Amino acid sequence: MSRHVLVFVLLAAAAAPLTLFAHEGHDHKVLGTIVSVDAKRVVVKPTEGPDTSIVIAAATTFHKAKEIGKAADLKAGVRVVVNVGAGKEPLTAKDIQYAAPPTTTSKS
Repeated sequence: MSRHVLVFVLLAAAAAPLTLFAHEGHDHKVLGTIVSVDAKRVVVKPTEGPDTSIVIAAATTFHKAKEIGKAADLKAGVRVVVNVGAGKEPLTAKDIQYAAPPTTTSKS
């Protein structure tokens, strides 16, 4: 029985470094609502956690729904999905996806 436990522990120890790198290799996204925006940076209030500041680079692309968008469409209160690549600091937006702000209809 102890031999089986020893083999299991050795296999688990050998596999541990592999699991540490399992999170690498895909893009990370920040989902939330824009708190503020300027030409170089967008601050997003994510669905969980503190506000996140993200750099807008020259290579950043913008998508409004399924159409090509533009940085000028971004305003406080707009919900966004920001692709921040590997998620390393400083966070830099590869792509910002957003929808048109909801229209309010008044009942008369």
